[in-house]
Amino acid sequence: MALEPIEVTTGRYGSIPHSYLVRARDNAVRPALQRLMVREIDAVSARPTGVVEIDSSHSPFLSPPATLAEVIEAAHTALRAADEPARTARV
Repeated sequence: MALEPIEVTTGRYGSIPHSYLVRARDNAVRPALQRLMVREIDAVSARPTGVVEIDSSHSPFLSPPATLAEVIEAAHTALRAADEPARTARV
């Protein structure tokens, strides 16, 4: 737990790619609230949040783990592809 309030600013948040997994059947954090949180972060982020929606309850680690693994792998592949020109330029 933070002892001091943390101010979220463009300079402090969002300079690296980030994603959010909307869980369509989440009864703990409803999808509408999840999307609101993404919009609020995007308002102060230097980059837009990558959003993927899956048919899952609150814990995608338990309800559709194979789907979660596919989403993580796809995000990783996309980031590597986007970063490839930068890595090639440094060689």
